[in-house]
Amino acid sequence: MLKESNIVQTQQYANVNLSIDRVEEFELKESESIKVCDLLACCFPDYPTDAIYYKQLPSFRYLAFQATQLIGHLGVDFRMINNDGHLLKVLCISDVCVHPNYRDHQIASSLLQRLETDAIKKKIDFLILISNDSKVYYHNGYRSKDNTFKWLMIQNDKSLGVVERKLGKNVIMVKKLGAQPWSTGLTDLLGPIF
Repeated sequence: MLKESNIVQTQQYANVNLSIDRVEEFELKESESIKVCDLLACCFPDYPTDAIYYKQLPSFRYLAFQATQLIGHLGVDFRMINNDGHLLKVLCISDVCVHPNYRDHQIASSLLQRLETDAIKKKIDFLILISNDSKVYYHNGYRSKDNTFKWLMIQNDKSLGVVERKLGKNVIMVKKLGAQPWSTGLTDLLGPIF
């Protein structure tokens, strides 16, 4: 189980005093939920209105604050996946965003590094994400994978069935943390896309 105290880490980045808190989804306070909703809407104009998740709630989140202002967010889904017949323990990253006024201050990298530190302690095999803009992830050690993927398709809060296909080059990125290798075969996400 990935349960650890919600330790707040404070760091100084280019005039931004940043604190990062890990919050289990079921412990998210209403005030935090409102801030998450506002930040997601600010960073992702096509995000569902008044929502704090896209297809499914994350298991937990990392929230980056400057004082009381939420300026960065990273959602995490903890699950097993089947990578070409090998079960892997992974953390699926979603909704990484930084308020436009605080970009270019290493905040997204700080969120990713905090997740990686925690994941290594819990013996996670891989971090995995989907992105249209791979620059920050590549800089943080993530690499693109061109596997065929299988997942549960969800649309408008309804399961539509299982989809199996390639997602395109540079869409899925992974970072190896454990000893298990990543195979190029079929990868079953054993649930919805994140």
